[in-house]
Amino acid sequence: IAYRDNASTSVTTFQMSDDGVFLGTIDTKIISIPHFYEPTIIKIQNNVYAIVYGASDDQTEAKSHLVTLSLYGNGSIGDIIDTFDFPEYYGREPNIIHLGADLYAVAIGGSTLGTLNTGSLVTLSIDSGGNIGSTLIDTLKFPLSTHCSEPSIIYLTGDMYAITYNGYGATAGNGYIITDHNLT
Repeated sequence: IAYRDNASTSVTTFQMSDDGVFLGTIDTKIISIPHFYEPTIIKIQNNVYAIVYGASDDQTEAKSHLVTLSLYGNGSIGDIIDTFDFPEYYGREPNIIHLGADLYAVAIGGSTLGTLNTGSLVTLSIDSGGNIGSTLIDTLKFPLSTHCSEPSIIYLTGDMYAITYNGYGATAGNGYIITDHNLT
């Protein structure tokens, strides 16, 4: 799991029995990257994983961040491989999926403090060794809501994807779904 408390950000591995009984912590690593909030973890390949996370609303720099690191089958946590700070003020509750080859899509909710406060879909590359491309490949702003939260992206069929998200602020209580294609 990836999480934060008031003083640090961490990744922790733990062991559970087949019937869901917690058997204890195996390893913990502190990640020294700012504004760690609401992370999503995805396996890249073999022992390489990516964690994407945003900033909380009270942060003046509401950017999302991406970090790759090694997590091994025995529960030990390796070193950080690469980091990426999104170039614009995207910020809330990112969700990442694999598109194909080295391509990934990240749905990011709109921050209330960011200069680009609508939700966005971005694509980027992460190779099998955990190296993150130096720039975003493409960016698409979400329609229908100026602020949004809790985006989720799923694969539908062919080159079609769906993104759901909640309204936020003036649009709170509204749910939205959009579809997109040609992400790969």
